[in-house]
Amino acid sequence: MGGKGGPFYVVTDPSDPDPVNPPPGTLRYGVIQEGPLWITFASDMNIRLNEELIVNSFKTIDGRGAVVHIAGGGCITLQYVSNIIIHNVHVHHCVPAGEANVRSSPTHYGWRTHSDGDGISIYSGKQIWIDHCALSYCTDGLIDAIMGSTAITISNNYFSHHNEVMLLGHTDDYLPDSGMQVTIAFNRFGEQLVQRMPRCRRGYFHVVNNDYTAWEMYAIGGSANPTINSQGNRYVTKRVDTAESQWSGWNWRTEGDVLVNGAFFVPSGEGLDAMYAKAESLDPKSATLIDQLTMGAGVLGGGPSLFPDLEHHSSSPIDISLHYQKRTPPMFKLSISYGDGQIIVSWRHVSIYSLFSILMNVELINRDNGDGTGNSVNYGGSATSAGGGDSDGAGVGLGVPGQHVLAKPGKAEVELFKAELSRLRCLGLLGKAETELFEAKTKLSKAKLVKFEAELFEAEIKLFEADARLSEAKAKMY
Repeated sequence: MGGKGGPFYVVTDPSDPDPVNPPPGTLRYGVIQEGPLWITFASDMNIRLNEELIVNSFKTIDGRGAVVHIAGGGCITLQYVSNIIIHNVHVHHCVPAGEANVRSSPTHYGWRTHSDGDGISIYSGKQIWIDHCALSYCTDGLIDAIMGSTAITISNNYFSHHNEVMLLGHTDDYLPDSGMQVTIAFNRFGEQLVQRMPRCRRGYFHVVNNDYTAWEMYAIGGSANPTINSQGNRYVTKRVDTAESQWSGWNWRTEGDVLVNGAFFVPSGEGLDAMYAKAESLDPKSATLIDQLTMGAGVLGGGPSLFPDLEHHSSSPIDISLHYQKRTPPMFKLSISYGDGQIIVSWRHVSIYSLFSILMNVELINRDNGDGTGNSVNYGGSATSAGGGDSDGAGVGLGVPGQHVLAKPGKAEVELFKAELSRLRCLGLLGKAETELFEAKTKLSKAKLVKFEAELFEAEIKLFEADARLSEAKAKMY
């Protein structure tokens, strides 16, 4: 619901001069108001918060139509609130704040102790939706939900460059988290991530159709008997610091997941559909469609989330180097740097769908400032062997009309590229067929469950009638 039904509030001022008495026009002034409010932004802006942004209930923070970065200071806190939507904003480089007074509503402000430096902190919150955001480089977690929080959806986001990504559950001993329900769907977990995608304690978690492209320790972890329903993902999982004698009875299910490059998932528990009723929020699609399902993950429009500091290099040339990797499925190595050699981003494994999404937005960084200055974009590339070493020669270079291409593709490479595109189209058709089959099996499974529940109910009625007859017979006997 968020701010649905409430008035619009437009953020016109990116500053945060006074956390106790925020001036109208600032983001802080909008989020503390009572009642539903739909918050938008008048223009692109970088917002550096001096303290945590304490959001009141029934708010939508909608970054569509602008490039909005909340970065470099305290970040977003959802404490004892409900009905919050955070959509289409960049949240990164968040640091601890606190030891200061901060306003949380028009009628209340209070002393805040030292915060952890989470990107988005959810504390006893419910009915929260975080969608199409880009999160990275925070001090503690990118998204943490603790202390009995529930009814949370985390969808279509792009996570990167972080250690402990997402914590769901306060401690192993905190029983109120046993009712936590969280859906994690259609997200891309990108480069330089380490662990906690998420780390679950107690509760019920539906992890569906996410793409885990890189991790150093593990993707999903858990302790204290969480129920995890994993469907149609591409990744790895593990239990955290727990002996097998304890986790063997936990309900962890994998269905339709694709496990690549040595990834593994060890199911456990009873495996009955009824055990996962609280950890199932939508019908999964086939994992063969992961590239299509997650290609729009992250912030929509308004420029790529990769380049938050381009305004500081407005006259620097930008070099994009693309290297085709002979892998299955086909992947690319993408390096983007300024002309002075400063690297903006370097990705080892980029799918063709993500690549096209990036190149479609490249005009947004190929800027003309109107005075003869601006960013010029150069494209180059080569072929890369399965072992990861770059080969000599022209290789595959992709260019955009009107741009300078550093390396022209050879005839053989062009044909190979076309063949890969054709193969991907075939994979798409195959994926569609597999999705339909998977959905049919899911419906059949649900039908079996309904039949089982009906038979159980009928048996319980017969037992009740038998007990009644037994009681009646005993009454007559005595």
